[in-house]
Amino acid sequence: MSSASTPNSGVSGWTIPLRDGIPGSRSANSPDRRLPRGRHDLPREFVARTQRELLQRSVAVAYGQPGRWSERMRRGLGTLLHILAAEPAFAALAVVEVFAAGPKALAGRRQLLASYVDFFAAAPRREGQPEVPRVAVEAVIAGVYGVIFDHVSTGRAAELPTRLPELSYVVLAPFIGPRAAAEASGLPKAG
Repeated sequence: MSSASTPNSGVSGWTIPLRDGIPGSRSANSPDRRLPRGRHDLPREFVARTQRELLQRSVAVAYGQPGRWSERMRRGLGTLLHILAAEPAFAALAVVEVFAAGPKALAGRRQLLASYVDFFAAAPRREGQPEVPRVAVEAVIAGVYGVIFDHVSTGRAAELPTRLPELSYVVLAPFIGPRAAAEASGLPKAG
């Protein structure tokens, strides 16, 4: 799959194929992906950490491809949405069930969300405008997470890639302005 994305396509290009899926997201309908019966030697925290790291790495690779900051952000967000849509069992575990998994899992969730702040370091500053405060970045991340949570918790993870234009707009607008964000997000032009 291509790493390129077109602004009006509504869907980002893939940068990391998911042929093997995310560890721990095995489908009951796929016998070749089932774990053998019985206890396993892998501690639960190891599996959860591996999943978070793979997700984080996939988004970082997509973001790291050449392009303007707005293109890179859209590509990274698109990769995140595609992974969660392609792996609904993983999405449910990572986004919804994490709240019941205990303090270590919640700490991992906080660490993952905090890591997304780094993607905003290269955000352009609009001339004559104040710097966007860190709390605004945290609010953008929390807002995107809220939309993802809503989709995953209601069994609509497969719809996440279709939300890329709107979520890209939310991510980009505070930094590049509403008009540029709408264009870079692939939203339809106002008529």
